[in-house]
Amino acid sequence: IEPQAQLIWQRIHFDDSRDPFSAIGHDPFDAMTGRIGARLEHSMGKVLAHAGINLWHGFSAESVVTFNTTPLVLDTSGTWLELNGGAAFDVSNNVSAFGDVSYSFDIDSTHQQTFGGQIGLKVRW
Repeated sequence: IEPQAQLIWQRIHFDDSRDPFSAIGHDPFDAMTGRIGARLEHSMGKVLAHAGINLWHGFSAESVVTFNTTPLVLDTSGTWLELNGGAAFDVSNNVSAFGDVSYSFDIDSTHQQTFGGQIGLKVRW
């Protein structure tokens, strides 16, 4: 079991955009997110499997997007739980295939959930 902790600070700034019908403005904002979790790995011959759990928290931050003259305030704070797992398989000494899946859901009643996954090949030379 590998305990994990992470603190992420982001400064987000987008250029404003305009077309013949509308203008969209993005106010710059700072966001801070924290994560604590654990990861478990198990090797079975050529297969390395892993599973993890993470508790994420977005500390209070607001993003403002303005459509023409109407501001839309987005609250980016919240707390959610992430479950993930996957495996990597050694095809040869230099090539491995991998797959990962994840599922996240809020635990502070914002009624959000996400599913994710990826597959790929890793080649070493």
